Amino acid sequence: MKTVISQSIKVKLSGYLSLIQGAIFLISILWYVILLMPIGVELRALSVDQLALITEHKGMLQLFYGIAYVLFALLLVGLNIAICKVDNTSIMNNIALIMGSIWSGFLLGCGLLVIASFEYIAMPHSDNSIKLNLLMFVSVIVEAIGGGNELVGGIWVASISISLKKACHIGSSQCLLGLAIGVIGIMTVVPSLGELGALFGIGMIVWFAALGVTQLKSREGAYA
Repeated sequence: MKTVISQSIKVKLSGYLSLIQGAIFLISILWYVILLMPIGVELRALSVDQLALITEHKGMLQLFYGIAYVLFALLLVGLNIAICKVDNTSIMNNIALIMGSIWSGFLLGCGLLVIASFEYIAMPHSDNSIKLNLLMFVSVIVEAIGGGNELVGGIWVASISISLKKACHIGSSQCLLGLAIGVIGIMTVVPSLGELGALFGIGMIVWFAALGVTQLKSREGAYA
């Protein structure tokens, strides 16, 4: 009885976390399009004007990265643990467990790095050349592991979709959706295909929402 209750809690927890993750993805995309794009904030734009924009909108930018990166990464840890069986011998399950942990670490590190760098950039008496070098360094890191490509996230969503389908916890259509999103994410590792990251984000919103609904509708525990 205790095991059944524990399993049920895990399934419900994964459902709620999935919905929250999807909401964070949606809020982040809308925030970027509605608030950040119009004012021209872009980490890759290495100019004194960009430093001024970051200084002026520091609080909003730090909140954005705090939600889109730090909060998402922390909740992803919980979701990954709730979905993946630690003692499972399935290859896809173990790949998902590892990739989810790596993805969380990358996003958490990038988010904290950007937030801290904005504090230095906003300091009034610091040398602009040093600030620009810092911004370039942060931009390269974020582009490489935090948002410029979705390689790790793509592998995670593809592997977890296969694992959940093999365990009969999601249907074929949802598994195919996860695989398609995963392939799109993996393709963004090619610099010329980086714009596919937006499509990956939209796909993840749908995938997280679908997984959340599926888990919350589940009447019996799925994970030991």
